Formats: sequence, C-alpha cells, structure tokens
Amino acid sequence: MTMQLDNMVVFNGYVFITGKSKKFDKDLQTAIILLSKKELNATERMQLLTIYKSSYHESGKIEGIVSFDSSAHNCKFCGYMREKAKNNPAHICNYCYD
Repeated sequence: MTMQLDNMVVFNGYVFITGKSKKFDKDLQTAIILLSKKELNATERMQLLTIYKSSYHESGKIEGIVSFDSSAHNCKFCGYMREKAKNNPAHICNYCYD
C-alpha cells in the first residue's frame, strides 16, 4: 500500500521523506513500482539492486565489512549522535563519513 502526503511517502508501513533529493525521489518511485509487483524478472531484480550502492571498506571504523551507504546529513538521530561525538573522540559517530 502506498500513500503520498506532502514531502512524505508511506509504502508498506515505512515512511520516506521526499523533496530533498531528486535522485532519491526517482529511485523511490522506481522501487515502489518494482516492489509492488507480485514477482520480478531478472532484469527488474537487477534494476532494483542498482538503486542501492554497497561499499566494501578496506580501512576505517568499519574495515572489512560491506555496507549500504546513504546520507546521514538530514537524519535527526545522526545529527544528535554527531553532537554527542563532539565531546567524546572515541565515539564511533565522530568518524562519520557524511
């Protein structure tokens, strides 16, 4: 189920904030179309996978693992954690890539 509100899309119970990034908004619409289908063919699965970018980290705080990267710039929780990290250099959010 999809519901569109001002600067917000609700899809399958998840709330997505829109209007911040044209690329995100376009990718979200593509993902909703694909994920709304009963079954995906190989091309559609590949298209869905290209929306998400995975990165293998050779060094740093998450060395040796793969992550799915996104921007924490507009994330309220991440902003709070970065503020907390200012007073604690050992805090993992002190090394945020965003």
